[in-house]
Amino acid sequence: MTEWRETTLGDVIEVSHGFAFKGEFFSEGGDARLVTPGNFFEAGGFRDRGDQQKTYDGPIPGLHVLEPGEIVVAMTEQASGLLGSSGLVPSTGRWLHNQRIGRVHIRDRSTSKRFIYYLFNSPGVRAQIAATATGAKVRHTAAERILAVKTLLPGPRAQARIAAVLAAFDELIAINERRIELLEDLARSLYREWFVRFRFPSADRVPANGAVLEGWTRVTLGTVTLQLSRGIAPRYAYDGEWTVINQRCIRNGRVSLAPARNQSRPVADAKRLRRTDILVNSTGVGTLGRVAILFGDGARVTADSHVTIIRAQEQVMQVWLGVSLLERQDELAGMGAGSTGQTELGRDRLGALPVVLPSRPVLQQFSEAVGPLLETAHSLGTYNERLTATRDLLLPRLVTGRLDISDVDLGDLLPAETAA
Repeated sequence: MTEWRETTLGDVIEVSHGFAFKGEFFSEGGDARLVTPGNFFEAGGFRDRGDQQKTYDGPIPGLHVLEPGEIVVAMTEQASGLLGSSGLVPSTGRWLHNQRIGRVHIRDRSTSKRFIYYLFNSPGVRAQIAATATGAKVRHTAAERILAVKTLLPGPRAQARIAAVLAAFDELIAINERRIELLEDLARSLYREWFVRFRFPSADRVPANGAVLEGWTRVTLGTVTLQLSRGIAPRYAYDGEWTVINQRCIRNGRVSLAPARNQSRPVADAKRLRRTDILVNSTGVGTLGRVAILFGDGARVTADSHVTIIRAQEQVMQVWLGVSLLERQDELAGMGAGSTGQTELGRDRLGALPVVLPSRPVLQQFSEAVGPLLETAHSLGTYNERLTATRDLLLPRLVTGRLDISDVDLGDLLPAETAA
């Protein structure tokens, strides 16, 4: 087995604080992007926040422009579990080293930067960072506390091999994510082409002045749905046989079962989810109005009472209705009522939502064209969840030496000089 030595992070890295960029120059949509704690996933990894990304249009100190591939660390826990999470600066865009973010410098070239990145996101290192954090409501860490973290470190060859294995998982996950985004963008582009611009295959004219095409009807959501109801009030059990989808499961137009919980109490037939059911987050702030279509096997899957289950009267409507609501998420988010702390999107408001129902032949054509795209995107998403779970299982074992891969043939994952 490869030799491992006990050391501290301070023996192999340095950590520098970011710059306090002035709030008066914060902007949206600018070229210079500020790295904030919101750019980190809980388990590690960098997240570009897209349209919500904070940018900066003021004077920029050159020393605080990050290089692609640099390691950055969240030093403030603005959301539970973020403290100590690390990410790699993307190769696209111009990213700024903001305050509350640590910038990691590798002391010598023999240390693998990628290995250190994975080491930061291992449970042992994250636990030590959390244990030394300060602050009551918002916890913080400091460079000296990070550098004092104790760890085991293998030699350069073992570091490179471990990093290569974990990076292979990340690269495959990223490829699948790009494929998912392409499929979803195509599905929604087809929706806009057919039902906003009215350029569907059998179209012979575009309606003028708010008119409705022959065979199309103005209705409300409630009149075309077989079911429009909230989920259950769950009684959670770790080993329960029913999977319960909650608000955290609905994000970016998709359903992920990773944050779901279980319960064993029987579920009424009306609350049992089926393939292509539409789910809408109906309680809360920030998540209100999020929509997703459930694909895959819905057996023994339900939703909690914060989620509305929508099922069309006819299956031919379901894909069209799901994509239609995905396109109207901002509108749904604005339909909530109640206090700022607990906004509700009630059944009556949802049911009164006006929709223009296309003719049956157009619905059928759209379902046949778009359904397979979303089905494939779902399959890739499920595969990514399994890849992520496997990577997360391997990571702590690899970076601590509990799983020895010194004799594993890694093929083309490594450069020839490293594999030797």
